[in-house]
Parts: sequence; C-alpha cells; structure tokens
Amino acid sequence: MTISCSDDITNPEIDEVQPLPPYGGTVWIESEIITENDLSSFQSIRANGTDLRTMYDRRVNDWIQVEAHLFEVTFEKFTIEAQVNPEFTSEEAQNLAAKYSEVIGKMPAVLLSKLETIWIHDGNEGFGGGNNSFDIYKEFGEVLESRGVLEEVFLHEGTHVSLDLEHASSLDWESAQNNDPTFISTYAKDNPSREDLAESFLTYFAVRFTEDRLTNEMKNVILSTIPNRIQYLDNQDFDYSPWGD
Repeated sequence: MTISCSDDITNPEIDEVQPLPPYGGTVWIESEIITENDLSSFQSIRANGTDLRTMYDRRVNDWIQVEAHLFEVTFEKFTIEAQVNPEFTSEEAQNLAAKYSEVIGKMPAVLLSKLETIWIHDGNEGFGGGNNSFDIYKEFGEVLESRGVLEEVFLHEGTHVSLDLEHASSLDWESAQNNDPTFISTYAKDNPSREDLAESFLTYFAVRFTEDRLTNEMKNVILSTIPNRIQYLDNQDFDYSPWGD
C-alpha cells in the first residue's frame, strides 16, 4: 500500500461524467472501524530460532536474504510464520511478532485465508500486502498506532493478500465498478485495478459489521457511492468470523 497517489485526477473528460470520490483514502476516514478492544483470533506464538529467509525490504526496494528470527503464529483457523529482521534482538523480535499478530487476528478470517508470512523490519516505510505476506515496518507502525488506524491498514492490506488475485480483476467486480456512481476514494480512482477492491472492502466491512461506529452521514455516503460493489461483496461466500457469517 502506498498512501500517496501519483496520477492526475483532474481529467475533465472523466470528471464531467463521474463525480469526484468522497474520500482521499479510506484507511484514514475513521479510526474506530476496528479498535484495540476488539477480540482477536490470535492464540499463541512459538519461537523457532533463526534461519535464512528471503524477505522484501522497502528500505532498499528489493528482496533481501537474512538470518531471520522465526516464530510460529497460531490463530483460531490459521497458522503462519513470522519472520523478523535480525536487526532486532530475539526478545524484541518476539515482542513485535506477538504485537502485530494480535492486531492481525482482529481481521475477518477471509483476509487471513491466503496469509502465510509476516515480515517485520525497522524503519518508516509504508506497510504492504502481497506475496501471501504482510510487510511491516516498526517506525511506521508507531505512526499508524498514534493515529488510531493500525487495524484499518491491515484491513486494506489483508484485502491485497487474500482477495485481489481472484476478485480485483473479475468481470463481475469490473461491472460493479462501471455501474457505481464513482470510486470510494481518489486512491482507488487513480489505481482502479490495483487499489479499488482494498479501498472499497474497508468501507464495506464498516457498514456491514461495525456500522454503529460510523456517523449516519458517513454510512450514507458509502452506501450511495459504491452500491454495486457492496452488492458484489454481499454475494460472496466469505468467512467473516469472528465478526459474523
């Protein structure tokens, strides 16, 4: 996920037929969609020593091989491996892996269904989701925590991890895009094939599972902006536990 958008969104040929999106990026619109007080499916973490692993590191924009701290992380329905950069001590690594696993466990199960690994580094780079992994940076994580949107970022990135491959370019999703009034955010509009599903899923989850945490105005904006995308997600047989069926 890259927070900033690089494309020009002022094309008059587009804007004269499609209203501007209501939000810049959906991660930032409401910090209470999922909170630190919500239940987590995270169950346990077990240290597995160190071993050579290939991880992506945005600080060098490349894959790196390191003797990573390894942990087996168990959730209610899934088990994954946490790989932590050896720039941290073993104690720091376990604390970080446990901390982020607790947050990740608050995601609906569908967003963990393709997750295999979490990579944890130091640094202030944006989080990423892909390659069946979450890419996490300690300093930027602290920024997200201070703004109350750490959980919301994992909703966005979890969509990339587990839903993009099957749904982001499907004919039915593209039909929903075409039939909705506009995109939910400028970030989605600028990156329709790469970011629209993740941007939309976050707001879909909010209106379907934590709507009492939204203002009526916000709820109405979401429902009126992406009704066909919402219907598409309603029609999927996703596992949203522990939030609901």
